[in-house]
Amino acid sequence: PQKLKILYPFIGESVSGATYDYQLLEQIRNLVSMMYIALDNAKQFTALTIERNKMSTQLSALNHLNRSIAIINGADSLEELCSHVVDTLHYGFGLKEGYIWIDTLENQCFKQIGCQHAHLSVEEMEWLRQQNNMQIRYDGACELPLTCDEANCLVYLPILQRDYNETCMGHLVIDQTDKPIDEGLCMILEALTNSISPVVKQFLEIEMYQRTHTKRPEALLEELFNKYVRESEFYGIPYYLYFRRTNFLDLFSTYEYEEVEEGDRLQIGPFDLIFSNDFMELTGYEIVKVKDFKGLQEYLRRLSLS
Repeated sequence: PQKLKILYPFIGESVSGATYDYQLLEQIRNLVSMMYIALDNAKQFTALTIERNKMSTQLSALNHLNRSIAIINGADSLEELCSHVVDTLHYGFGLKEGYIWIDTLENQCFKQIGCQHAHLSVEEMEWLRQQNNMQIRYDGACELPLTCDEANCLVYLPILQRDYNETCMGHLVIDQTDKPIDEGLCMILEALTNSISPVVKQFLEIEMYQRTHTKRPEALLEELFNKYVRESEFYGIPYYLYFRRTNFLDLFSTYEYEEVEEGDRLQIGPFDLIFSNDFMELTGYEIVKVKDFKGLQEYLRRLSLS
């Protein structure tokens, strides 16, 4: 229950020296009551103003978060997603030191701000893999890796794959900000982490698919051909397809792809092909001119049989 606050007025002798009568005391009592009401209203107004400013700040943070989530979730790669997250936390929420780490199949995707080194050690990665629960502390007292001497908080949020066993795919760690972190801001950061979890899962599944499924030579050739055709139509940049025969293997039986200085090189079956936007005089190569991929297929099949 709220305690009753009592205002005790003290009055001295009257200026005229006359005795205070009942009517005068009632007037003084009424005046004191009005003073109490005015002071109490002023305190409540101050509290309401503080609460209103707090709600306005949280609403602004939510609006910023909604816009940022749209940008973050539109990333084309894990590296771009992590960069967007760090930029959002830095410019929108006053992050001075922290990092986001995604445990990918190849190695790790790591973006940081304010940290001394640009990747996690093996010991630090193993320590993080053992963590699976959210941790929030406001005094900076923590034992997490990459914490700085001037840490003023700790926000540790695992990026979880929301399935039956909640697999941890990565971590978001914040240990220094230029503004106080309260419970409302932590809820916003947790919402940010939850929003990127499905996108991170999608990128990891794509990575797994690319590692376990090899493109057919014909599909890779079509992808390269369509890429250069689209760029030519959209940007008005010419493209050239150079080819030479190197052996007598069956068409589309084997392939080897690499990015070279001239463009994209694909050794496919008996042919060595180079896609480029530049006109070059390459010894032993001829230029293929076809309108569409079907025409390219027929052209290569005809040459492979000759």
